[in-house]
Amino acid sequence: MAGRTHGVQALPITFGHKCAVWLAEAGRNAHRLALLPERTFVGSLVGAVGTQASLGDDAFALEQRIMARLGLGVAEISWQSARDRFADYAGALGLIGGALGRIAREIITLSHNEIDEVAEPFDHGKVGSSTMPHKRNPVVAEGVVAVGRALRASVALMQEALMVEHERDASVWRLEWKALPEACMMTGAMLAQMKQILGRLEVHPERMRRNLDVLGGFLLSERIMFALADRIGKQSAHELVYEVAMRGIADGITFEQALLADGRVKEAIGSELPRLLDPASYVGLAPAITARVLAETRASGWLAP
Repeated sequence: MAGRTHGVQALPITFGHKCAVWLAEAGRNAHRLALLPERTFVGSLVGAVGTQASLGDDAFALEQRIMARLGLGVAEISWQSARDRFADYAGALGLIGGALGRIAREIITLSHNEIDEVAEPFDHGKVGSSTMPHKRNPVVAEGVVAVGRALRASVALMQEALMVEHERDASVWRLEWKALPEACMMTGAMLAQMKQILGRLEVHPERMRRNLDVLGGFLLSERIMFALADRIGKQSAHELVYEVAMRGIADGITFEQALLADGRVKEAIGSELPRLLDPASYVGLAPAITARVLAETRASGWLAP
């Protein structure tokens, strides 16, 4: 398929490589979640300002026994005026939501009729429009994107709650009462919706291959440049391919036609052009990279066999 940068076609990649980027990010987020309980799920019994003044000489032991009964770790000092643990937890949810929202956004883009490389699952009877019966809208993915925006707003509120005045300040924890439960619920909803989408995602490899030809071969300009560089040097090759490409695009001809029309290119690599202009043979190590990510993810233990 076409890899795209700045919204337009750049170089060939594989769909597996795109998915492996998603998978690796999900793995990092799973690792973040796994590390959160130890530093986040703690409590303290310290009194109004954190000094344990009313608890006597056995205050430390009492605090440890109570936290043990609650299944919590013991904070090294009062957390009432330092709310970073809550913001840390919300931040991890925000990263998860950001990853899911980005995948959903890309699925929507790749579902455009003009691209048509993937589509979210569709079941007969699902209605896309009250007036346009043909519509198959990516409504679930759109919902994920929308919820993700609200989730990021909750993460921002949790950052605001770091601004505690003195040793205790109810104006910030009341923000947390709203933002943190909502962040948890929204993350859960996004995970459930993306599980539904990715579990039955429609992939259109024939359209991916067809879209590789949309630029008439100009997608392979980098490859041609490097092939010429072996003969005439990198900078000279870049200038020559740029000249040929701009002329070919202006004339409305294919890249191969433009290259063969230039005697310098034809003499240097003319016989190699059919091979060099095959996009399927210029994906680099994408398959190996994808396999490595999958193997490392499985070895991490969080991905089901």
